[in-house]
Amino acid sequence: MPIKTFRKLKSYFVPTNYQSDISVFKKAENVIEATLVGIIFLTVLIPLNFALDLQISAWTVIGIIALLFVSLYLFKRTTSLVLFGSAISLSIYSIVLVGNIETGGIKSPAIASFLLPGIIAFLYSGRKIGIFWMLIGILSVCVLGFLELFNKGFVTKLNGYQSTLFSIFTNSLLSLFLMYIVRFYVMVLKSISRRNVLKTEKMERYNQVLSEQQTEIEGKNKELLNLYEQFNKQNQDLILQKELLQTQNDELTRAYEELIDSIYYTKRIQMALLPQIELVKPHFADLMVLYKPKEILSGDFYWFTSINEYLFLIVADCTGHGIPGAFMTVIGNDLLNHIIKEDKVFSPKQILKFLDKELYKTLQQDKEKPYNVTDGMDIAICRIDKTTKELCFAGAKRPLFVVNKQGVQEIKGSRMGIGGLANLERDFEEVFIKTTSEDVFYMSSDGFTDQFGGENDSKFLTTHFKEKLVQFYAKPLEYQKLYLDELHETWKGFINEQTDDILVVGFKV
Repeated sequence: MPIKTFRKLKSYFVPTNYQSDISVFKKAENVIEATLVGIIFLTVLIPLNFALDLQISAWTVIGIIALLFVSLYLFKRTTSLVLFGSAISLSIYSIVLVGNIETGGIKSPAIASFLLPGIIAFLYSGRKIGIFWMLIGILSVCVLGFLELFNKGFVTKLNGYQSTLFSIFTNSLLSLFLMYIVRFYVMVLKSISRRNVLKTEKMERYNQVLSEQQTEIEGKNKELLNLYEQFNKQNQDLILQKELLQTQNDELTRAYEELIDSIYYTKRIQMALLPQIELVKPHFADLMVLYKPKEILSGDFYWFTSINEYLFLIVADCTGHGIPGAFMTVIGNDLLNHIIKEDKVFSPKQILKFLDKELYKTLQQDKEKPYNVTDGMDIAICRIDKTTKELCFAGAKRPLFVVNKQGVQEIKGSRMGIGGLANLERDFEEVFIKTTSEDVFYMSSDGFTDQFGGENDSKFLTTHFKEKLVQFYAKPLEYQKLYLDELHETWKGFINEQTDDILVVGFKV
């Protein structure tokens, strides 16, 4: 058998799952090598047996060689070394038994071959299996001896010369195979010893590296201990700072809660100043008020009164929002009460004129001060005659929208608002409208039309607002309120914040 073929066979029969561990792989490779060498020795016996007319032995050897190859295939699949070793021991025992019976039983020149299955089992399968096959071999020799003792032994097929030749040849092969097995076992032991030496050297190097690393670690530990002490000192400082920050935070939280409580209480006052919608509605055919402050407090307000033969409905947008805007709404509400209810000024343009002067005086905008108050308001005033249903409108930078079948009409107010630093004589105009039952009137602050949103993140604009009024003006005003609220939220979207306070008042006379 060529050396390359022998090596290929040796590698081929190694089980696949043995290839991941080099030590197990080598052990399996050594066992397979010994088996292949045994097959070579058995092959040499075949022509000898045929030459000596030992037909049964020859065919037994051929069958056993085939059985050994089958065992190698089974070992490759089952990966059981104990089962494989037992199969080889059984094969060798069968050859030895047949050969001894055919060549004279206890008188056979190959009687010593009964030790071979035990040696093979010892090397392949371990000490317990080896002892078992040793006992089987010894028991077989004893049985052959008893048979010969009681004249029931086996007759040899060999003459004297053949017996001598068979004895020399078989014992020589047996000796060579045993020498190979011993050499093989010694080589395995040396390999194990060499691996142990290498492991020892590797462990020594590993221990040396560990010792160096331990020294380095001790040095690092000292550095870490110094760092820990520094960190601990810094941590103490941080704890003190944290306690100080916590104290300051508690004070800020308390101040914030007091401020929020004050703002919400101010909101209650602001809402109390606004007319109750339930009390205003009976004076109109239909009415709605959409009131959405940007913050808790609003800079927009609406005002209503029924006095003598007139109804007054006013929408105002004060400068700013939040607390400053809310403060202006209180001033505006108080001035309107004074002008209309106490001074009995019923002309919308005169109301605007008096409101401008009174606000100018109230905020002392005519005096030199270290700070200047430029606050004011934009306002739209509608006066409705209870008897004739005639509407009189005047506005300061805020319009009135009239919507009916003919579309939407925007009646613009004056270009000048109420208040400010400039002490100018402001003139306001009045517009008189003969109302019908189909007319719907709208007044609003600029919060709705100035809201940013939509696909292009732009303002809603007055043009768009008027288009929407034309679309739904025929609907009940309470429905229109819900629609406008939803329209604003949709336009604003989730990203944009509300731009300004929103106030929209719609009514039918």
